[in-house]
Amino acid sequence: MSVERGGSAAGGWDEDLGGVRTIAAETASAVRDTPELLVVFLVVALLSNAPVVGSVIAIVGQGVGIALVANRLDGLDPTPENSLGVRLIVLFVSVLIGGIGVIVGLFLLVIPGVYLWVRLYLAPPAVIVDDCGPVEALGESWSRTAGNTVTVFGVALAVVIIGVGASALVLLALTGGPDAAIERIRSGNTVLTEFVASFVGPLLVVAASTVMYARSETGPLRS
Repeated sequence: MSVERGGSAAGGWDEDLGGVRTIAAETASAVRDTPELLVVFLVVALLSNAPVVGSVIAIVGQGVGIALVANRLDGLDPTPENSLGVRLIVLFVSVLIGGIGVIVGLFLLVIPGVYLWVRLYLAPPAVIVDDCGPVEALGESWSRTAGNTVTVFGVALAVVIIGVGASALVLLALTGGPDAAIERIRSGNTVLTEFVASFVGPLLVVAASTVMYARSETGPLRS
């Protein structure tokens, strides 16, 4: 799949809704061209709610998914020195550090947390594609999202909406209406909808973040 690079001087794509539409189209193409993603996130969705190991499985699925998409994108040429296993460990640490920052930002005030979430959105591809260390990956994401926060936020928000929307549609189809759906939520009988959310959302996050990483023009932050 070919991914065009270019856009504003500050980053790799246009800072507008047109950029969001372009990235959405390329994300859909990435998913279509990488059918293995469906298998990976089917397994993730089945196991991610498991006690203790669920979060680890989700991060492993994210790393494997990024590697699969990166290998299909013409804009990327992954040549990591470390094995995928090592990069998955680094990814776990990077996600942990970034997640703590976002949570602290959300507790202090919602807007800083959302801002950090957007600016660190490309850290996982930095680890898997360019073999960055945990902190280096956060800096790489910060650099690549500079001047493109509106577009990244738009894509990230669209992914959340699609994931929630897919779960809501399944719930409505199962229950036959909003009243019954609300009652099912109150009863805690939401296993299938949780499965859909665990499948659709993470899959799209991986595809979209890897596409955006490929479109950005800033090189790895290495000396």
